[in-house]
Amino acid sequence: MTRKILILCLGLLITLCMVSGCSTAQIFQSKTDEALFNDIHNLYEQIDKEEWDGALSNVNKFQKNYEKQKLKLLMLGTIDYYHELELEVESLKEYVKDEDDVESKLGLSEIKYRLFTIYNL
Repeated sequence: MTRKILILCLGLLITLCMVSGCSTAQIFQSKTDEALFNDIHNLYEQIDKEEWDGALSNVNKFQKNYEKQKLKLLMLGTIDYYHELELEVESLKEYVKDEDDVESKLGLSEIKYRLFTIYNL
């Protein structure tokens, strides 16, 4: 009897999660994870305004925040996503140093996409 109730409750819980649109991003994203997305937004604005010195320091800040979340991101995603994300961050640093606004914005979009994909796998 208790086993049937437990199975019924578990089924209702799964159904509720599906109906409410609960995704892994909502479950696994912390304030530190949100800070990564905020850093990307701030970087985009700085690059748009061509504030290259501030953008370079914020790329370094993003990289430090990313390093803090590295293990979590590895557990959420695949090694390919993680490796490509690191390459994109390194490329972004070079684009910002070269003051290349188009490539910098493309790099930020790529980083944002990869993070979004990892959190929504």
